[in-house]
Amino acid sequence: MIASPAAWKIKTFGLVLCFFLIEASMVRLRTLSDLRLHIVETIATLLLTSLFYLLSAWLLLKVSQDSSRLRLRWIVLAAILFRATAFLSSPALTDDLYRYRWEGKLQSAGFNPYLTRPDDPRLAPLRDSLYPAIVGKEFTAVYGPSLELEERAWYGVVSRLSPDAATQLFWFKAVPAAADLGIIAVLIALLRVRGLPPERVLIYAWCPLPVLEFWASGHHDAIVLLLLMLAILWSARGREALAGTALSLAALAKFWPALLFPVFTGFRLRRIATAFAILACATIAVSWPYWGNVTDNVRFATGFLGGWRNNDSLHAIIAALTPDPYIAKYVTMALTGAAAVIIAALRWQVEARVLGVIVAILALSANVHPWYLTWIIPLLTLYPIPALLLWTALMPLAYSVLIDWSILGVWNGETPMRWLIYGPVAVMLLASAILRRRQTVIQPSTMFTMRWP
Repeated sequence: MIASPAAWKIKTFGLVLCFFLIEASMVRLRTLSDLRLHIVETIATLLLTSLFYLLSAWLLLKVSQDSSRLRLRWIVLAAILFRATAFLSSPALTDDLYRYRWEGKLQSAGFNPYLTRPDDPRLAPLRDSLYPAIVGKEFTAVYGPSLELEERAWYGVVSRLSPDAATQLFWFKAVPAAADLGIIAVLIALLRVRGLPPERVLIYAWCPLPVLEFWASGHHDAIVLLLLMLAILWSARGREALAGTALSLAALAKFWPALLFPVFTGFRLRRIATAFAILACATIAVSWPYWGNVTDNVRFATGFLGGWRNNDSLHAIIAALTPDPYIAKYVTMALTGAAAVIIAALRWQVEARVLGVIVAILALSANVHPWYLTWIIPLLTLYPIPALLLWTALMPLAYSVLIDWSILGVWNGETPMRWLIYGPVAVMLLASAILRRRQTVIQPSTMFTMRWP
């Protein structure tokens, strides 16, 4: 609680200053044009922006104990300005957007993305000026059918808007951008359901990572996150059928949300049967255009948990202790599944258990791209745990792999640089555990709360 109106004004002024500094950083990134030519400066700018963001989150949680005087609309308008600035940037830090458009294009031509690789000679007539930028031409699609349907539908829209390939690529960012705005709206509703100040949406809305990854780079993890947050909101309101439908569609987009089914069903037979029936119906509905042999796709997709490594943490220890990378993969998969079941059995609110499972997935995974951290940021509005906020702030360091990738064409995601991310996070987690042992009174969930609510 703020001690005086003067202190409240000072902290509000700090929020306004953070807004201008974050926006200035977004403008700076926009002026760099091709960020791959300025990786060091890009990382430094993003880290500085994250510092301003952490300060704004701290100020918010200090100011908004009585948040009636802190206008929600200004927080949201500022977030929209950040996003509008980032939207004009080229997707320079990722090649994924090229793949999204390509898979939409080949589907429009009547091909199955799960059975047809980009380098298939039959697709030669579809190749255009953006084809060389597609990575993994020897692989078929690995995204779930929900996302493949979205890519197919949206390519039909953008191809009618413009015949120009670059213009189509740019507008492929529109769907993740719209989904991101949907996440903000759902978060505001969820915060109100939980009796928390809706102004806490700033913790997500002002975070540089979703702005960069969804609006500049166009990653469609935003679609998965929107479905997941809808599942949480509907579960909190007792709308179990709607929650199950949203979670099923999320799992059919990227498969990791399937690990969250125990969280939502709570090991109750009726809920399990209902969730299974909904998932089966959703699977049939979105998968029927793609029936075929998907063995290769499943094998490739499991590489995200093991098989190849990029910016891993706990998996690095598992890999060091096992002689075969495939053994490490299966150990990782087993540990991840066990962690999901154990966390689901805890007596926490559904969103706390969801956060716990996602953190376990990210900690154990062999492959953790920066945009994967966006999976936890919406939940930090309810549980602003310092170590996790620090993790999101340091994640731009993972883009250091692009230096060798841009110059030498070599991707090395196992460099010691990643310990500059995980080391401070581990130290803060240890400090949290020590402070929790010393606590005698459970405090509300704030920036400085070191325990689960």
